[in-house]
Amino acid sequence: MKQHIPVSDLSRYARLVFGEKWKDGLLVMLVPIPQVESFADESSDRHRKDVLCVAAFMAKEAHWRMMQAAWMERLKADNIKYFRMADSKSLHGRGGFYRLREDYKPRAAAHAVADKLRGDLVALLIKFANYWRGFCICLDVPDYKNVLREYPQAREFFADNPTMTAYGQAMYEVAFTASRKTKGATKVAFVIDKASDSPQVMQQFERVAINQPLFKATAKTIIPLDDKDTPPLQMADLIAGTVKDHYLEWQRGGKVGKFFLNNDLDHCFERGIGIWDTKHMLRLLEKTLRSTRYAKGTLARITKPEQAMSKRERKKLHREIEARIQRERNEKSV
Repeated sequence: MKQHIPVSDLSRYARLVFGEKWKDGLLVMLVPIPQVESFADESSDRHRKDVLCVAAFMAKEAHWRMMQAAWMERLKADNIKYFRMADSKSLHGRGGFYRLREDYKPRAAAHAVADKLRGDLVALLIKFANYWRGFCICLDVPDYKNVLREYPQAREFFADNPTMTAYGQAMYEVAFTASRKTKGATKVAFVIDKASDSPQVMQQFERVAINQPLFKATAKTIIPLDDKDTPPLQMADLIAGTVKDHYLEWQRGGKVGKFFLNNDLDHCFERGIGIWDTKHMLRLLEKTLRSTRYAKGTLARITKPEQAMSKRERKKLHREIEARIQRERNEKSV
C-alpha cells in the first residue's frame, strides 16, 4: 500500500487568512482586494561561511495548484515524498533520496538519478515561468561580517544572524514590486519554512513593517508551514539552492563580470538577483544614517546604542563610508 503524502491545502490557508472572498481577487490568497502569496526559503553553503541565498516567488492560487500537481507527479516517479536540495545532493533525509542509494549501484548512478530529478524540476519551473515571478537575495557572508565588525552602527539594523537580513530584504522586494505593479492595490501573504529561524524571520517581518511604510501597507501576514507538506516551499528551496551553487562558482572565480545563472531561470527574476556585498551594505547603512527618522530615533532597531551619535559624528561617519565605497569601486575597476 502506497503511503499517503500530505500536502498543504493552500486554499484552506487562504480562507483562514483572508476570509470568504478569497477567490474574488486577481492574485493568490485573496481577500476583497487582490492578494499575493509569496513562498520564501533559504539555501547556504554547509556552514554559512560563503553565501546565504533567500529565494521568494509568487503566483496565483490556481497556478500554485497546477505547479504543485506537476511537481508531486515528478517526485512520485522516483518514489520521493518531498524535495530538499541538500537531501538530493547527499542522498540522505526522510524524503526518500536515501532509497536511491539502495536502488542504484554504484553510488554514482544514484547521484545521476538525483541530478536528473533536479534538472527536471528546474525545467518544470521554467515551463511555468509565465505564471510566477521570482526574487532572490545572495548575501556574501564574509562581507557581511566584515561590515558588522568595522562599523558597529550597522548592528543597529543588520542582525548577527544574516538570515534575518536576507529574508527581510527578499520580502521587501516582493512587496515593493507588488505595490508598484498594481499601484498599491495588492496585498501580500508570505509563507516561510517552519524552521528554527522562523520566529526570528517573523520578528524581522514586523521590523520591516515599522521601518518601511510601503511594506506595512502591502504585507498582509506571514505564516510558517512545514516544507515537507508544502511543495511551493520546496520549489523555493530548489531555486535558492540553484542560485547559491552558481554564486559560489562566481565567487570562487573572483566575481568577474555581472552575476547571472546562464540559463532560462534568469528571466524569471523580477528585479534580477540582489547581491549583498560590502559596497551594497555600506550604501544602505549610509542611507539609513542620513534619514531623518534615524536622527529622531523612530526606526526599529535590533540593538540600541548607549548614546546616540551627534550630528558631527554622523557626518564624519558619512565621509568614512563614502571613502570606503570609492575604494571598493576602484578595486573592482582594476
